[in-house]
Amino acid sequence: MVGALCPLWAFVSVVSRNLMWDGMLYDSILVITFVSTMMYLGDDSKLQWQQWLGLILATIGMILMKIHFKN
Repeated sequence: MVGALCPLWAFVSVVSRNLMWDGMLYDSILVITFVSTMMYLGDDSKLQWQQWLGLILATIGMILMKIHFKN
């Protein structure tokens, strides 16, 4: 809810020099925070194998995008 009160992305998009990288970083932080919170609270057992597979595939996709943009 705090993120909705303070539109951080509007500020980042103005000052960013590499918007694609900043977007990927933002998405990565959201995913890591969500999964870490679920594991800390003990709710990770409620995630099904499809959701874990999707998380792994999304992570691999972000790594591959980073490798592509680095070259």
